[in-house]
Amino acid sequence: MLLLAPAAWSAGLGGNFSYSRSNGDVEHDDDLFLDIGTRADHFEFGISFDTNLARDRLFNYRINANVQIVDQKLNQGPTKVDIQGAGFAINQLFGFGIVRRPGMRLFIGPTLHLGYANFDDDDRVGPFLVDYEEDLVTFGLGPEVGINFHPARHLTISITGFYRYGLQVQGFDSPFSFVDPHGDNQYFVGSEHRVGLTTAIFFRFEGDQYR
Repeated sequence: MLLLAPAAWSAGLGGNFSYSRSNGDVEHDDDLFLDIGTRADHFEFGISFDTNLARDRLFNYRINANVQIVDQKLNQGPTKVDIQGAGFAINQLFGFGIVRRPGMRLFIGPTLHLGYANFDDDDRVGPFLVDYEEDLVTFGLGPEVGINFHPARHLTISITGFYRYGLQVQGFDSPFSFVDPHGDNQYFVGSEHRVGLTTAIFFRFEGDQYR
């Protein structure tokens, strides 16, 4: 049958909240300008889906489709800017259950991240109030480890921690040295390191039980 009753599904659906901090730098392609250092706090929340939360099987696939709020700090030499933006993030986990018990599952595996945020914010630089417009695209890959607890037949609480290394693309449109002196938008590519924690609560369908 192509359509199965929900009671037969072997998966879980729920929501998540994630916090992570990233540090990185992007290289200015003009030697007259200093490179740009970045640090950001990422707050994410959204929908989670997992193919195996409780069954006695090795593999699980999880995807978190999130809205994100980003508090980003930029520094270029003596100039420091603090701006806030919002966007989305898609985080995928390919997990392998290394400990599987009726009441819990411990897993580890690679995680893949893709994110986007848009900034249109003001910050004061000396006596001047500067309007910063920016697009940020992030891509990351790294290990993630997590544990699922099953306090009830259809309920799972999951906590994971991760590290990711990846790329960031910063696109600026502002009247300052981050952009081309002729006024054109510029895009810079750099790297970032990110660590974070995610907490999720799932409703498990009847097919996702330990057996």
